[in-house]
Amino acid sequence: NTVQTSSGQILNWNGVAVGASGVNFSSLQSTASVAGDAINLTGVSGGTFNGGAVTVAGTSAGGDGIEINASGATFNFASATVSATAGNGILLSGANGAVTFTTVTINNTALAGIRIDNNTNAVNVNGGSIGATNDPTGVGVDINGGTGAVTIAASVAKTTAGNVVQVSGRTAGTVAFSGSLSATGSVANGIDVSGNSGTAVINFSGSKTLTTGANTAVNLASNTGATVNFTGGGLAITTTSGTGFNATGGGTVTATGTGNTITSTTGTALNVANTTIGATGLTFQSISSNGAVNGIVLNNTGASGGLTVTGTGTTAGSGGTITNSTGDGISLTSTQNVSLTNMNITNSQGNGILGNSVNGLVLNRDTVSGNGNSTSGNGEGNVYLFELTGDASHLTTFNNLTVSNAYVHNVFI
Repeated sequence: NTVQTSSGQILNWNGVAVGASGVNFSSLQSTASVAGDAINLTGVSGGTFNGGAVTVAGTSAGGDGIEINASGATFNFASATVSATAGNGILLSGANGAVTFTTVTINNTALAGIRIDNNTNAVNVNGGSIGATNDPTGVGVDINGGTGAVTIAASVAKTTAGNVVQVSGRTAGTVAFSGSLSATGSVANGIDVSGNSGTAVINFSGSKTLTTGANTAVNLASNTGATVNFTGGGLAITTTSGTGFNATGGGTVTATGTGNTITSTTGTALNVANTTIGATGLTFQSISSNGAVNGIVLNNTGASGGLTVTGTGTTAGSGGTITNSTGDGISLTSTQNVSLTNMNITNSQGNGILGNSVNGLVLNRDTVSGNGNSTSGNGEGNVYLFELTGDASHLTTFNNLTVSNAYVHNVFI
């Protein structure tokens, strides 16, 4: 079974019940722009709908390429090639049955490439690309609410404003991005995960390249109870005045694997505040800033995991350079298991490293010099640590640490 139109709507099913033997199409196609949704499936119940290969050449009048709304049937598509829509490429709204796309190719959408609202059953996009040749004007993948599992294995690319990925309002279930994510162009198009709660889990396991200029590259805000994991390495963040990696207001966050880097100029490279670092920790090969208020801030990060900056082998400076900070270069408050290797922390107007209530601090082959500009109180300098503790599971060691030219003290504990 096939349906092909020029500019006519391909399918408009409202309140249709699919029989036990299902509905099977080998292809659904429009060859010109359709006024409204090219495919609209609303209130479709019953058995399995197999849509085969879908091609949508464009829509107008705010139309989506494919919209599935409040439909309890099960939906399978071999492929979906959608471009030039006046709305979303694919919109999945409400308590649908399970929806699976084997592969997608989505480009040049006026709204999101894929938008998923309040799903209660699984959504699987098992491959393909979004924005590979002409990125969505809106969000690449926009997920709002819901408890059903979501798997996005397609690559997602953005070069214009609008987040490459946005996840909000989830209360349970796992959202998993395994395709590569690319947000470039120095605009507001990074990853935003905000306002999730309950037992929601959001995982990013593919490569993640984010160049967002004056805008935050990774923003994780107010995710109380939720967990956000960056696995597999390959998280490469570059900003100017924007914060590189920002996690605030609750929840648990981890970043593991090799090759994770943050490079900023006047934006804070890493900020984790009132958010738990998970047991597997935050691991970066290098973290750098130049002229930020603080290069790294850890504040009230829980008792599960910590921050590790590895550098590369024994290469001096390969862990990054925090320089010319207008406050403390690295600010550590009520945190644990911080390990900094092969880093340069220089020329901060405050302290190079300021720690308050840190349980476990390893400084290995770091150079800390020229920090501080005040003699008030205890003064300022290179390494200032208050209420520093450690034990067998929270190591505190300084190895091959080079400190020099502090304004007052090189090391004050």
